[in-house]
Amino acid sequence: MKTFFVRLVVLAALAALTPASKLIAQGPQLAVLNEADVRQLIVRGEPADHARLSAHFTSLAQRYTADAKRHESMGQAFAGNTKLAHIATSQREHCRQLSARNLESASTLRELAAHHTKQAAGVPSDPPKGSERFERGAGAPVPSDAELTRLGATAETPADHRALEGYFTTLAGRYEQEAKESTTYAASWRSLSSKNPSASGLAANWDRLARQQRAAATEARAAAAMHKDQATTAR
Repeated sequence: MKTFFVRLVVLAALAALTPASKLIAQGPQLAVLNEADVRQLIVRGEPADHARLSAHFTSLAQRYTADAKRHESMGQAFAGNTKLAHIATSQREHCRQLSARNLESASTLRELAAHHTKQAAGVPSDPPKGSERFERGAGAPVPSDAELTRLGATAETPADHRALEGYFTTLAGRYEQEAKESTTYAASWRSLSSKNPSASGLAANWDRLARQQRAAATEARAAAAMHKDQATTAR
């Protein structure tokens, strides 16, 4: 039980780094696009779009670099915490790996920003290896309700509809992954039903959540398919 509690504390601390990574200087942070806008600009591909994408990827590179430094500092903190000596080595390694991956992403993003700067100037350029996920919106925030409403209300061009198709496809994948996790939780609680009187009820709650998440995924995929069709007929 003690080990489980310590793990929860560690995971909570790591999760807390995500919002902290957004507290970068106000200027660069304003350059970050949401994932639907990234897809839209990639498809449209006008010189001004490439310039905007360059600023976006530059800001993301700064964010990943900042995250790498935080993970490095956290790994050093574990080394100096005698109360967590029994997990310090493994946690230092986790932090080291996270820092290395963040730095690798930052390097790719800087190359990707340079690529779009060249494209904005009309200079031929190939995107760096491994950058495809960032051009699909990885690292970008999810669109707000207001942003989605705006995009849905003004969607006319193929680029608009492909951006929405990509957003709903990604959303469907998230719901499907969450449904799998909920199903796993349900099975875990069900296995404890003979020892814990409340386990069956908790398992039923997780099952119900999984059904809702699968239904949401189905709706999202239907919306993606609709915008895919619209993209082929829009002008």
